[in-house]
Amino acid sequence: MAPILEIENESTGYVGTIGERNILVDLKPHLQIKNLDSINGICSYHVFKPNSEDFPFTIDIKDKVTGEAVIQVVRREQEQINDGGQQQEAQLSKPSLDCNKRKFYDFLIEAHDCSSPSLASKKIPVKIEVLDHDDYELKFEHQTYSKNLVETSEIYTNFMSVKAKDNDCTNDGYACSYKLLNKYFEELDPF
Repeated sequence: MAPILEIENESTGYVGTIGERNILVDLKPHLQIKNLDSINGICSYHVFKPNSEDFPFTIDIKDKVTGEAVIQVVRREQEQINDGGQQQEAQLSKPSLDCNKRKFYDFLIEAHDCSSPSLASKKIPVKIEVLDHDDYELKFEHQTYSKNLVETSEIYTNFMSVKAKDNDCTNDGYACSYKLLNKYFEELDPF
């Protein structure tokens, strides 16, 4: 009998999130097999993705008996050269996720048992969302804003608009709130 992934809805599949600077995907539900008694353990998970897609994830099996596994960012080795010209030991690079370049990864996974030849589960969809790390400062569209108002009994409901934006992928990059400060950088009371 082929492995059956423990998932409530095969069409929805697995949903995960990962921060730009994190290694492990927070996957719901956890990746494991339902029919443990009728299979010969899980030896691998195969990933099906579009051919030209750069794929930064790997599936690491934690328990072959239950098929429990985690999805994590591939950490590539980097070689560095010291002052004497000799190569030092290879170091693992940091994760290479960037929400500004790509916010979602969609692919299919399939579990393979340890039989020879191996039996495969159904292909199940996985959707991973990359969560933004606040890397960029907010910047106003203009360096200064000024407006002349005429003293009257009329109340101005909207006399000026300001906008600040950053290059992060959350909140469409716009500021969520503003504060008015005087020239001494003290916060002004709202009127």
